[in-house]
Amino acid sequence: MDKITLGNKIHVALNQELIRRLLIQYFSTKGFNENFDRRIYPPLLVDLVTRIPRLNGKVEITAFVQDIDPLSGAVKLGWNLFVLGTRRMYLGESTHTSLAEITGQVTTAVESCNGSTSYATPKRIVEFITKVLGKSKSGDISASHGRVTSRSVFPVGTGENSGYFRRSQRPVF
Repeated sequence: MDKITLGNKIHVALNQELIRRLLIQYFSTKGFNENFDRRIYPPLLVDLVTRIPRLNGKVEITAFVQDIDPLSGAVKLGWNLFVLGTRRMYLGESTHTSLAEITGQVTTAVESCNGSTSYATPKRIVEFITKVLGKSKSGDISASHGRVTSRSVFPVGTGENSGYFRRSQRPVF
């Protein structure tokens, strides 16, 4: 029984280290090479799951409207980081000057928006995600889980050779 417990502890430790290294690499590409204690502008994290596909379904960055001024078009967005759907970390808020430009500002993560307040640092984010995913069985992102194959996959029903829409395969009533 001790070997199974020791094996599980090793697996959890390796999983946490993998998560930590992937997140450090992500933040390094964002320009946080020397200091992980600097506050981060929350819209910069929008591409976290697309840059680290292993976190897909485990981590989510969401924005919500805190305040809106219809006369000037200014919008204040609040930002949350959810891990495994239930654990939440408040990242901060960003203020955008125009409703028409809000989509572009969020997707390109322009940091020149006035009035942004950030409460999160890359160090706190790495610790939070690593801690939550490390304590849960559904937080496993190791290489044995969810392997990505390199073979090409053809969409169903495209071309003559798929055979999906052949007449002989349709059910006859």
